[in-house]
Amino acid sequence: SDNPNARLGILKGCQDGQLFRAFTWAADFHPMMTPSPGDVVVKGKRGLDSFPGTDLEARLREHGIETVVIGGLLTNCCVESTMRTAFEKGYNTVTLTDGTACFSAAEQDAATNGTFKMFSTPMKCDDVAALLEDPARRESVMNAAEAASRLTDSLASIAESQQVDADGQHAVSIDEDARRGLETFDTTQIFVMPVGDWTRALSQAVLKRRQRRACWVRGPFVSPYAAAKDFSQLILYASGIGITPALGVMGQYAGSTRMKFLVWSTRSAPMLKFFAPLLGDAQLAMIFYTGRPRLEQAELDAITSQGGNIIVQQHRPDLLHTLEEVMRGYEKSAAGISRAGELDLRRLDHNTRAAWCALYCGGSHAIRDQLEGCAKDLGIGFQAELFDW
Repeated sequence: SDNPNARLGILKGCQDGQLFRAFTWAADFHPMMTPSPGDVVVKGKRGLDSFPGTDLEARLREHGIETVVIGGLLTNCCVESTMRTAFEKGYNTVTLTDGTACFSAAEQDAATNGTFKMFSTPMKCDDVAALLEDPARRESVMNAAEAASRLTDSLASIAESQQVDADGQHAVSIDEDARRGLETFDTTQIFVMPVGDWTRALSQAVLKRRQRRACWVRGPFVSPYAAAKDFSQLILYASGIGITPALGVMGQYAGSTRMKFLVWSTRSAPMLKFFAPLLGDAQLAMIFYTGRPRLEQAELDAITSQGGNIIVQQHRPDLLHTLEEVMRGYEKSAAGISRAGELDLRRLDHNTRAAWCALYCGGSHAIRDQLEGCAKDLGIGFQAELFDW
């Protein structure tokens, strides 16, 4: 190479290994990446950055291209160098978090979760493909990518905060710390058990506001959510008004006595705005709003500014994926595994999995069965209560 730094750093390795030399096998296209007729092939690259010495910028201008999507390898070398230059030149720069690679998970993590966010919009390959197929989905895809990034950051921060105490010393154990003070609250939980159709009739009577006499309900009935005391990490699933028992658990086990991850799906904007100020007891609240019309940005800002760690997405949730995503993100950070590293949840030790429990309150037998099956497969606890009104 005629690059002046050919004897320095990674370029020295390329020089010594005679890599990427023109007209040799090492510089040829892989059969899967062979250019198709009409594809533009950039020539003249003699270093890490794809811009200097090549016709790349001229080709981009020739075709009126304003957005560049960068993938390949090495993530922290050629991809990152090209990304920075594209950003400086004013291009809308997108980097592929799962379409790049380097020598270690730690290096990949540092690039995709560090420098990528500083100089580009990091996205997954499937998200970019969806945008190319349907540009009208740009807002929803970008919002989903941003929410996924926030979720990863939040889980890492939560796990790290539980391992280090106020003096900067590592706590003895996440589970041990979370189980302190189990007997602090001497409470009785009272829930209404629906029998027949009386609950709907009661609801209608209350809404009409004509009944002035006292209303008595027999009980108490033990709630399945009482099992929360036996676990350290709780994933609280709720749909609609089913959020109420989750709020009870969150309020009973305040602070870090339990890790509480709320996954709430609702189509009622008034209900969402009403309960938003009460979500601060959760370490992370993921809200999936499915109502119409969609919430405006000002409304979203008002909800997420209520306090607490709230992420709002305006689409239906993938509940099984969310369960694994929350559990994996938290346990990876707790174990000191980089974000780009892999973790097989089913190979976690028994005690780690036994600290987790998923609880569901909603009206869907199908969702309950799916979550119960997933929890059983992962080896974690599960409880549910259903309502049919």
